[in-house]
Amino acid sequence: MDLRLPSVAIIGCGLIGQNRFHSLPAGSVRVVCDVNLPLAKKLAAQGDGCAATASVEEVVNAPKVEVIVVATVNSSLGPIACQAVDAGKHALVEKPGAVSV
Repeated sequence: MDLRLPSVAIIGCGLIGQNRFHSLPAGSVRVVCDVNLPLAKKLAAQGDGCAATASVEEVVNAPKVEVIVVATVNSSLGPIACQAVDAGKHALVEKPGAVSV
């Protein structure tokens, strides 16, 4: 049985992204991403070996990232989650995945 922690990325460093960061096992979040790079850097500084970026593409294409938590505004949840899945990542989407049916 493989008990190693998956390598996680969080896209969206607002309240929900911060809550997910702090609820995951220490060291499992390898990169955080937000359009507000200073916010991402502040969150990344709270984890050992965690990097910060403003580039969704960089996160989605990172070979060592296995799971992506998408915690952005509703209008970007679907597109980012689809990018993650298309890149072969597991995706956890926060909140309703769209602004309308």
